[in-house]
Amino acid sequence: MNEQQRSDLLDTCLRRLRAGEELGLVAESVSREAADLLPLLEAAASMGQMSVPPLSADGRARARAAPAQLLSYVLQHRQACAGLPALPCAPRC
Repeated sequence: MNEQQRSDLLDTCLRRLRAGEELGLVAESVSREAADLLPLLEAAASMGQMSVPPLSADGRARARAAPAQLLSYVLQHRQACAGLPALPCAPRC
């Protein structure tokens, strides 16, 4: 089984888990040569059972404000980096 086939198999299995199929049934469909995918499927299945606590009102407010704060910071500091060379992995400001 090549890497693309393994990736496709993992993707298919994860979709089945998200759709509510039991881990045991999904695991049965994994061939022996892809048995090392089982720990990933087990982790995905257990994560699907976790509950995420809701954000507090303060947390929601901070999350909503974060993009505007970042944009404001970038605009304020744009001139400061005008003379610096651009990083190869990032556009110039």
